[in-house]
Amino acid sequence: KMVFSYLDDTARKNLHHYEYKGSDNSYTYKYLLSPLATFLVNFLPTSIAPNFLSLIGHICCLGIYAITLYECGVTMPCRIP
Repeated sequence: KMVFSYLDDTARKNLHHYEYKGSDNSYTYKYLLSPLATFLVNFLPTSIAPNFLSLIGHICCLGIYAITLYECGVTMPCRIP
């Protein structure tokens, strides 16, 4: 038996019955994010790990930030269109 247990015996026995039921009814999810995700799932090979896709997204964000810092500097004297 575990020394530090957050769940009692009944909760541990019923844990395998838990099912996440989340929903997002926003227009952004319905018309932009869901079709984009469906396209990417069908386009990308299944051998690519989801964590790798997240890493690529973070690298893209950092790249845009680096380009902005390079072009405008830390004080942001330029106007970004």
